[in-house]
Amino acid sequence: MSKVSVSIPCYNAFSHDRGERWLRTAIESVLNQTYEEFELLLIDDGSEDGTAAVLEEYDDDGRVTVIRQENQGYPGARNTGLEEGDGEYYAFLGQDDRWEPTKLERQVAHLESEPVDVVHSNVRNVDEDGEQIGYRHKERPPRPDEPERFVEALFERTFVCIQSVLIRASAIERRRFDTDLSIACDIDMWIRIAGEHRFGYVPEALVEKRYHDDNVSSDYEQSFEELRTVLERAVEQYPYLQDRRDARFSQLHYGYGNNLLRDGRPRKARTQFKNALALDPTNVRAWVALVASVGGRRIGQRLLNLGRAVVRQ
Repeated sequence: MSKVSVSIPCYNAFSHDRGERWLRTAIESVLNQTYEEFELLLIDDGSEDGTAAVLEEYDDDGRVTVIRQENQGYPGARNTGLEEGDGEYYAFLGQDDRWEPTKLERQVAHLESEPVDVVHSNVRNVDEDGEQIGYRHKERPPRPDEPERFVEALFERTFVCIQSVLIRASAIERRRFDTDLSIACDIDMWIRIAGEHRFGYVPEALVEKRYHDDNVSSDYEQSFEELRTVLERAVEQYPYLQDRRDARFSQLHYGYGNNLLRDGRPRKARTQFKNALALDPTNVRAWVALVASVGGRRIGQRLLNLGRAVVRQ
């Protein structure tokens, strides 16, 4: 059996009243895997609350290594996992999330039977109370034997969830997550890797991804800036994406404007919708949103919801 290095960055888990419970659930979902040849690296990224005490409870488990470091942020903690792990494969989990018991077993089997270097899976999205709010994938991602199409798909939508990834050490050991990208560092990594390594897919939802107000990704303004940086880099790395650039950036500005409108900032939202239309005048959703933004927060959101329904028909 091949050893898997699993890392969980941990930082101030007690910032949410259920964070301690979520952290324990995440750790135990790894320890209860049906695939048993793994090491678990618990990386305390400079926590200032009771997180360290929770991690100490697992010190006696021979499969667990607790690493304490000064705060380096999310990508820095992920890099520590890459540097300290010594498995043939690497896997990643968040302190609020959970794996299904067969996650590693299913994915190791896929990597060892298919000509791919990375495998990811579907993901079940849940809210603070564990109630299902959707799935990551409604459609199957592009086939691994279509690498250019796969890169194009990653450019168009960020469908690879880091918590669902299992990757060969040979595909990632010389790479590091960009520490300047506290939210989009994983998206950046997968786009960089996809040009050289094939991605496989297991359609089952092997991960439960929790969404709540304390998620780093809930900062939509920083998410916009970082994703814009990642997409610009992608166009530089893969010149064949140039033809898709304007349409993709139009969608990016539309999404940012939509968040601004929800946040009660219609004037700034209108600027983003205009930016979206300057890049792609055929962006119907941006036209609808621009009209909606004139109506203020409440009326605008109703118009926006109506516009989405029209676009879907």
